[in-house]
Amino acid sequence: GPFLVVFVCIIDFVAHLCTYAQGATAWSEPLQLGIRDYISSGDDVVGHTILAGDALCFTVGRKVLRYDVARHALSEITAPFMNSANVCLVTLENGELGATADANGHDLSLWWYDGFGGWKKHGIINLDITECRVLGFAEGAIFVKLGKSACAVMIDQSSSSFHVWRDQLELI
Repeated sequence: GPFLVVFVCIIDFVAHLCTYAQGATAWSEPLQLGIRDYISSGDDVVGHTILAGDALCFTVGRKVLRYDVARHALSEITAPFMNSANVCLVTLENGELGATADANGHDLSLWWYDGFGGWKKHGIINLDITECRVLGFAEGAIFVKLGKSACAVMIDQSSSSFHVWRDQLELI
């Protein structure tokens, strides 16, 4: 089927985005966006990326960039979790954007994006551990590093309940 490749990089506090679509003979002209109040995480690497609705969303340091695929437009979303550099974007059941971040180093803080520039705090999951780090998100689960092991956190968004699997996830 048809495909679209998206390339994003950060150079001197400016995000650059190019696309390459099926049937194209060259990369698109780059979109550029100055990142406001950007705080470098030291490596300036684009982090977690998800498809939420019809937009690709990327973490860059402590910011979220949103690429609207249909409009070919790049924008910045103000993140609600400025105290954590360890942010993971998630897709909600309805396909919209959500995020999680470690709170106090041992809890998961959950946020839903309202689509109008605001975030709604959905809750905090206490993992009963001394230190955690969000690794990523896939197939409806948030993966979290717990020392030398890991866990998967599945969230039921309709009831705000969650289940944590710890036993079979071991990091090598």
